[in-house]
Amino acid sequence: MSKTNWAGNVKFEPAIDVIAETEEQVEQCIQRAIQENLSLRMMGSGHSFYPLAATSGISLSIDGLDGIVAVDPSRSEGWVWAGTKIKALGEKLHSMGYAMENLGDIDVQSIAGAVSTGTHGTGIRFGSISTQVVGVEFWNGLGKKVEIHSKKNPELLDAVRVSLGALGVITKLQLKLQPKYVLEMKQTKESLSKLLSQLPEEIQGKRNFEFFWFPHTDTALVKRSQISIEEPLKPTLGQKFNDIVLENMALGALSGICRWVPAVTSSVSKFCAAAAGESHRRDWSHRVFATERWVKFVEMEYSVPLESFAEVIREIQSEIKTSGYRVHFPIECRIVKGDSIWLSPAHGRDSALIAVHMYRGMPYRTYFNAMEKIFRKYGGRPHWGKLHTLTASDLQFIYPKWNEFQKLRKEMDPNSIFMTPELSQIFGESPQAVLSSRSA
Repeated sequence: MSKTNWAGNVKFEPAIDVIAETEEQVEQCIQRAIQENLSLRMMGSGHSFYPLAATSGISLSIDGLDGIVAVDPSRSEGWVWAGTKIKALGEKLHSMGYAMENLGDIDVQSIAGAVSTGTHGTGIRFGSISTQVVGVEFWNGLGKKVEIHSKKNPELLDAVRVSLGALGVITKLQLKLQPKYVLEMKQTKESLSKLLSQLPEEIQGKRNFEFFWFPHTDTALVKRSQISIEEPLKPTLGQKFNDIVLENMALGALSGICRWVPAVTSSVSKFCAAAAGESHRRDWSHRVFATERWVKFVEMEYSVPLESFAEVIREIQSEIKTSGYRVHFPIECRIVKGDSIWLSPAHGRDSALIAVHMYRGMPYRTYFNAMEKIFRKYGGRPHWGKLHTLTASDLQFIYPKWNEFQKLRKEMDPNSIFMTPELSQIFGESPQAVLSSRSA
């Protein structure tokens, strides 16, 4: 049966499709992959734009491994099943009086998928979601269960937390938690030029800070959040209208026009900038972080050193203006604290994460290639779940722990069952070598 990701840009047809509901079923799938010389990839919510989950072998879903296993109040830590969707996890933790310290703006992913790809929120005091992981249980390519914890083997934890499913199938995660809290988010429309001139103050001044720049304009939609001691506010009718009608239905209709008449894209971007509304939300944190996304698109996102943030945006502005790219989707900009995770895009440095999008069905490669060239000029590293063109020959120079990860990967998966043509591009393993290792 053919499978596809959320955006529709990745399609594949696995030989075997399995939804695991127990760890024993995960082990059985791995053993079958070894015995039948098949690749095995994990399929979550399909929210990666890069074909990480694509395989002609076994497609393994862990949606059946769902829910909270246990919470330790004395340590504010909790074990959760890896297939739990972030939205459901937020509500389940909330019912127990807990929350995660930070989240991204999409909550449909499985927690394991978000962790494994380095998915992140925003805020200079916070790392990616992966930095909230203090323990992992996974099944490696030999069908053996591996248990890792920050207090026992912290360096190995740094290898596993962002690993693209190349080390094994994660079944449980232990997360740092905190008491549930209310976030107050204010969304304002401002001049991008002025915003860029005062970025350091903006980044340091708020718990969460991000903005969306509308190409072909000087308009940015800025979101700033702080913890509030006040009670949550029910969403107003106007807010619901803005979230559902303007940000989804109207954008979808306008995007359809752009796809059929590309010449109007700059006008549409200017219209969206003018129509963008200011808003105010105060709710439990996991509900404020999340944003409804009905309009489908493809996306590329890169991490660049924080000190280069404004310069990169200005160069993107210049490139779009000079080359006349037909793009109307806003460019999303967020902040992430540096970490020690081996394959994290924020490894060793505070980072700005800059994401470019294109409406599904519109040509994007020329635009994305130009943006990628700018990102790489500033030492950019790709978000693993988003589109990029980098291969092992590029990646080995931008990740200090690349060789150590490669060594560990071969130890954990000597039969290369977690390798596919797409993953082989990333890790530099030829298809012939993969087949040879599986049949050895």
